[in-house]
Amino acid sequence: MAIGIAGCRSSVSDGTETLRGFVRLQALEKLHPGWTDVRYLDALIARAALPVSPPAQTPFPVSQTRVAEPLPPQSAVARAGPESEAVKIDAIRNAAYTRIRSLQTTLNQRTARIIERKQKLIENQADVDIRNAVEKLREESIRRKADRRLATHDQIRDLGFQEIALASQVNSLSKYPGGGGPARVELQKKLAGVRTDKKALEDSLAADLVAIDARLKQDIIASEAALRREALAKVRQVKEAEEQRQAETTRRYANEVDIILATLAPLDTSDIPAPKRVVSLPLVSPYALASNFQRANSPDGSAASRKEASILAAQRDKMVQFITDDVKRRLSRLEAQKQLEVHYAPGGGLGDITDQVADLLRAEWKP
Repeated sequence: MAIGIAGCRSSVSDGTETLRGFVRLQALEKLHPGWTDVRYLDALIARAALPVSPPAQTPFPVSQTRVAEPLPPQSAVARAGPESEAVKIDAIRNAAYTRIRSLQTTLNQRTARIIERKQKLIENQADVDIRNAVEKLREESIRRKADRRLATHDQIRDLGFQEIALASQVNSLSKYPGGGGPARVELQKKLAGVRTDKKALEDSLAADLVAIDARLKQDIIASEAALRREALAKVRQVKEAEEQRQAETTRRYANEVDIILATLAPLDTSDIPAPKRVVSLPLVSPYALASNFQRANSPDGSAASRKEASILAAQRDKMVQFITDDVKRRLSRLEAQKQLEVHYAPGGGLGDITDQVADLLRAEWKP
């Protein structure tokens, strides 16, 4: 129960604050459930003090409403030792860890689905990157082929023109008598040399084009392998990140359980002795006492009234003493349980904490 406190406070070694102050004991006694009996006795005493009518033969009138019986005796508060509290805390911890392990299966399934989804996205992106890379390599290969053809185009073309011209001259000389003689032989040698040079250039061009195609295939294979390795590395990073996040979540849950249960760890056994068992007093209820009274019929009615008043006064004193002892006993228990330091007289700079203590007593007396 959280209540506002206006008295003095002092800190103790465990960090809690002790409420110090004085209480008005009479005000607390009037809040006791048994104070109803005291009021009833006061009414009976006042009634007994009234003048007695000698002819009266009727019994002393009492109210038919039965008052509450005195509070039953209460046993001392049973205090659980540190061992018992530790067993309870361990049971709670084991149940919490079991719950965390059962939830970890669901967390594993969710993590697997997340990894699978991200892996598909990475693989699809890798396929797109591979297609783009292959297209880029093919365009580069086409450009290289064009550059290679352009580099020997003029030479092959010139040699082709020379071949045509020399072949035409050789054919022309072959029509003359004697086949053209040494001039024709010389032209045939030049024609053979031109044809050799042309074929060499054409063969070199063809070899270079084949090499460009082979390099294209190698580049495509290497690029695809590199992109696949990069995709696998990304998948591994995603998997490690998700597994690390899952482990962190599980570790955080376990730490929260440990922190909460650490705050519930049993404290050392208090040095304050437990309150003694309440000893029930042999009190007779005011109704039963008043029911046995009858007005005296004798001329000495005032003496009978004084006797009745003295008996009622003694009964009232016992009841008040019982209430006082019960209130003090409860205050002693509250001092141990609620970190209170209660005084019954003002002084020494103590504040009045009657209202705060009254709230605690009402909570105990509430049925």
